Amino acid sequence: MIVELTAVRLVAPFFGSSMDVWSTIIALIMAALALGYFLGGQLSQKTKNQDQAVFLILAVAGIFIGLSYRLVEPIVSFASVSLYLSKAPISLKTSLVIFTLFFLPVLLLGSIYPLMINFLKRGQKAGPISGKIFAISTAGSILGTLLPAFVLIPIIGTKATFLITGILLEILAAIGTKGLKKLIPLFSLLVLLFFGRHFFSPAQNPILDPNTIYYKESSYQEIRVKKYENQYFLYLGHSPYISSIYDPDSIFTDDVFDYLALIPLFLEKSENLDVLIIGLGAGTVSDKLDRLYSSTYSLSIDGVEIDPEVVKVGKKFFNLARTCLNIFEMDGRTFLRETQKKYDLIIADAYARQAYVPFHLATREFFLLAKNHLKDKGVLAMNIAGPQNTYRYNALSQTIKSAFEFAYLFSPEDINQTNNIIIAANIPLDTKNPFVQEIPPQLKNLAGVVSRTRLKPISLTDPSLILNDDKAKERI
Repeated sequence: MIVELTAVRLVAPFFGSSMDVWSTIIALIMAALALGYFLGGQLSQKTKNQDQAVFLILAVAGIFIGLSYRLVEPIVSFASVSLYLSKAPISLKTSLVIFTLFFLPVLLLGSIYPLMINFLKRGQKAGPISGKIFAISTAGSILGTLLPAFVLIPIIGTKATFLITGILLEILAAIGTKGLKKLIPLFSLLVLLFFGRHFFSPAQNPILDPNTIYYKESSYQEIRVKKYENQYFLYLGHSPYISSIYDPDSIFTDDVFDYLALIPLFLEKSENLDVLIIGLGAGTVSDKLDRLYSSTYSLSIDGVEIDPEVVKVGKKFFNLARTCLNIFEMDGRTFLRETQKKYDLIIADAYARQAYVPFHLATREFFLLAKNHLKDKGVLAMNIAGPQNTYRYNALSQTIKSAFEFAYLFSPEDINQTNNIIIAANIPLDTKNPFVQEIPPQLKNLAGVVSRTRLKPISLTDPSLILNDDKAKERI
């Protein structure tokens, strides 16, 4: 189970962790185990020293498992650039990677069960012995399910988990083997320690560059913080896209986050401004809202972020801890189901590993739920990464329009169509001049860009693109 669960984390930065990825991995692992059980049964009838065979198999499986983390990127690169595989579906690429890395070691581990049953039987009935072995195995599987999620990955990371698993298998094999056979697990152990030496060294991790000041692997993703001059940048997963930016000397960072900070000016002025941010990240948008509007409003921001480690990074490097901000470490849709509060503005900017929108935060049911938490004249804004000719933009724009009577494209011309903001409301907005408040001096340049770009009404043109909970793709 450690191999199966951690394998999902190993390939997730490249292929995601959607249902098709999970199904592919589980199917291949089960196929390897089934073949291993069969071959182990045949081997148990032909091998005299079955106990030694078990420990030698552990040694061979251990070296493959322990080094798998070093081989994943070359194999993924081959799957991504190969002439025959570059346009293949993700399930096929995942199959290639998992088959290459784990099919043989899992097959070997599966072959151990019949060998152990035959070895331990020794004239006894097979039923009680096999029952004990499978009971112990199942208990181990429970432990192997819990350890990666709650202990190993959060503390030492995915790659070190594979390394440690391989090392433990080699130690167990070295204890059990006899004579010259003991050299096999001992040599394998030395190989693993050599290639994994950077995990035990205080030296800089080789995956980091000189500008990286923080790195950690959380239960959800890899987290990197880079610093250039006085600016801090947060990167999640293997994505090259920036998740959060913080500049202590400037409110503006010349990106889509600046334009999200304009949206309160589309709302009628009132004493209070209640904002919900789903996908808080390290707090770039909440930082801008606080610095721009806290002096003119009684500002309250609820920020929802599923990854507690991202929140910790935000507090450490991005000045996330602000008096107007209430942080909720949970899923955004779960938060909407549990809260009774209504908001003037809801900003949806949640991306898994900064690569795709989780489907349950992109369906019509989600947007209807968000709509129910808007005040009568409230507005929802969603940041859509990527140009307008993509499936993501077309599906999300049609889905949002299906949930709201009024929806608009807000695509400032100086961010080169790399991001598009969709604004939805229960009341119509002025497409020529959406600003209903006086524009603060520091926002006039940005507002000028918006006034030239205007808001473009979105029409419901293709209902087949509407996403719903029942049939939406896993990765949007």
